[in-house]
Amino acid sequence: PLTVANPDRVKLKFYSNVLGDNSTFIHYGKWDGIDLDQPGAYGMASEAMTDYMYRLSLGLLTHRAESRDFAYVDLGSGTGASAIHLAEKHSLTISKATCINLCHDQNIIAVERAAERNLSDRIEIVESSFDETPCEANHYDLAFSQDAFIHAVSKEKAYKEAYRITKPGGAFVFCDLVCGDNPDLTVQELAQFAEKNRINDWLNPSQTIKTCKLSGWSDVKFVDLSTDLRISFQLMLRKVSFVLEHGDTGSNSSRVLLMNYRDSICRRITQIERGVFKWGVFHCRKPVVMDLVVKPPVPFEKTNHLILDMADDNDEGCVMETNIVVVDILKKMNKETIEKLPKTVELLITMSAGLDHIDLDACSQNGIVVKNSGRDAITSHVVQYCLSFIIVGLRDALNQLSVPFPSSGWNLNWNCEGKPLTSSTIAIIGLGLISKALIEEIRKIAPEARIIYNTRTRDFDFESKFNLEYISCLNELARQCDVLVPMCALNKQTEDLVSKEVISNLQPHAGIINMARGKVVETDAMTEALQSKAIKYAILDTTYPEPLPKEHPLWSLDNCFIFPHYATNTMAVREALVSEIQPIIEDHYGLGHSDERRKAEEKALRYDLAIAHRLTAKYGMDMLVWNHISARFRTGCLITPGRKMWGRISPEDLVYSS
Repeated sequence: PLTVANPDRVKLKFYSNVLGDNSTFIHYGKWDGIDLDQPGAYGMASEAMTDYMYRLSLGLLTHRAESRDFAYVDLGSGTGASAIHLAEKHSLTISKATCINLCHDQNIIAVERAAERNLSDRIEIVESSFDETPCEANHYDLAFSQDAFIHAVSKEKAYKEAYRITKPGGAFVFCDLVCGDNPDLTVQELAQFAEKNRINDWLNPSQTIKTCKLSGWSDVKFVDLSTDLRISFQLMLRKVSFVLEHGDTGSNSSRVLLMNYRDSICRRITQIERGVFKWGVFHCRKPVVMDLVVKPPVPFEKTNHLILDMADDNDEGCVMETNIVVVDILKKMNKETIEKLPKTVELLITMSAGLDHIDLDACSQNGIVVKNSGRDAITSHVVQYCLSFIIVGLRDALNQLSVPFPSSGWNLNWNCEGKPLTSSTIAIIGLGLISKALIEEIRKIAPEARIIYNTRTRDFDFESKFNLEYISCLNELARQCDVLVPMCALNKQTEDLVSKEVISNLQPHAGIINMARGKVVETDAMTEALQSKAIKYAILDTTYPEPLPKEHPLWSLDNCFIFPHYATNTMAVREALVSEIQPIIEDHYGLGHSDERRKAEEKALRYDLAIAHRLTAKYGMDMLVWNHISARFRTGCLITPGRKMWGRISPEDLVYSS
């Protein structure tokens, strides 16, 4: 190569000239499907390795794969070739790539190349060591590195720094040379290799996995790609040997340099075969930390090791920062309480259907997502409960409690004031999840019933599908109905929504059934209407105030039926409130699935895997290349790996293809 001042440019020029690739990729490559004889093969394999690692990353972070704000950091990025390649290839999803690199000259090259491709706004070049970066904590979806940590003075320090800057639930994917674990090799021989090559902290795969775990990472796995490394070295050897035999090597010193390089490559190939060192990919996840600040109604049983509990013993001694807070309906989460939460909290789970105990605006301002657990069970129970009250209310059934059978005998004219659901007009206020489910159930048993509704935002599709009538005026809604059912959430706009004026428009035969919060109905106005018989009845599962004082007149009215906020009081709901906490966390952070769900998914995968296996046998294919046959799976294909015999395939080996 021509003499230039910058040693890193000399190195790149050497790779470009000797390997003949004219590529900026100088990482070791992955050789699946790449012809070693084609021009630019080495650069193509290096690029393929970057793509393989990024696909592996997205496989871990499926919940973020299609996001438009994906951010990742490349630790030890060199000239930024990988970041530039990925930013160009995934322009719609990668919003920011941060390149951390200590070498000033390499960083200049990276800045130049990013600018050439108009990527300066999406690729940030930071001159820093990868074990002590200036990056913000909990910032990146992915920490990524190729062949850089071999230069680390302390692997644990580097892995801990990657942990610090990665988001909860994020991934850490890196490839590197590691010490071999061949039991036939002596400790002295391995130590000599490390000393000769000036390698600090020379760890084998098991030790690397252990160090990652000590640094806080979970679910750490190693994919051995030493075979690909051997191919890379073999191609290097072929290229250098060709130059020595047929090319113009220039000065004698250049020829000596190439001969030494050839001999070094030969030694490396022999060392790979003897297991002196290995090369491959490590991948792991950053766990999330949950704080269950209230006592759950049933014990919480956690089965996902990527979810940590603040109450758990921290054997590794890592600092745990709360990411998820779990509360119930009794825990008031006002603005002051929310602002006192750790800044690392980003998910608030409430074991309730209602949200009026949580300041949602404060949560939004602090970047906290709010979710309900047990929602399906709560919806089902409230709907069944409410529907039964609608029917018994219309039929005047509650007033028949303790009424004796007529002594003169039953006849067709006795006690027939009730009205069937099929010929009634049901008025519903609100059109949320529970309201919609209630309407669906009513339509199943009473398709002829008239259902009228009022809500702030109409749903025309649902309205048409279930034959609803929208009435914009609450007074008119009340005037036309046989029973009024408020089902809206409680907020500033819905306090006393069923006001004295609305109640005054109800017909004398009509009733009120309150399954919403007590304060949605103006209590004093309802009390007066019941006392004066202006309305026929009220069935209340909630009241305001709650509990209702013992001396309150509603207790003494024979046309008011009060239940103790009982709609969801079953063990099935209590169990769902707790059992759904883990799936909510798993879905939010893309942490896979709980054990039962994972077993079901694996069963489905195994079935498709068996189909692929049978197709392979049918067509007489070599079982080491049977990834060329894949089974249909849902909307895509199930792709199975090559170079592994049937019995060695594990669920982690499987990937989906569009």
